[in-house]
Amino acid sequence: MDRRCVFYEKPLLESGTLGTKGNTQVVIPHLTESYGASQDPPEKEIPICTLKNFPNAIEHTLQWARDLFAGLFKQAPENAALYLMDPTFVDRTCQLPGSQPVSFPSLFFPFFNGAIVPQILIYLVTTIGVYRRCYG
Repeated sequence: MDRRCVFYEKPLLESGTLGTKGNTQVVIPHLTESYGASQDPPEKEIPICTLKNFPNAIEHTLQWARDLFAGLFKQAPENAALYLMDPTFVDRTCQLPGSQPVSFPSLFFPFFNGAIVPQILIYLVTTIGVYRRCYG
């Protein structure tokens, strides 16, 4: 695209984002540096949009797999354990920004009446076993 803009003497406005950071570059043929001539500084982190939409390098695929694994086998079991161990967990969670004003226990307990607790414990024990096998 850059070479074509220079060839046809058309200006180019390039822009992009990385997390909360943004950048723009105006390229005016024969007046400013062309886009291809400039070098971006190396990225310290992988953009989330790249991970979710187009992981085109092996590093992207590895980071995507790490994030997925952490979500499934670390964050979810930790939250379940907190729910079981901490009596104030639901109240604290409902006070977080963006949480729904609906009372979680009033929705949850009429359907399960505590029958799900053994299943959650089985899930936690299994998850801990998988985690130990993977990480020692």
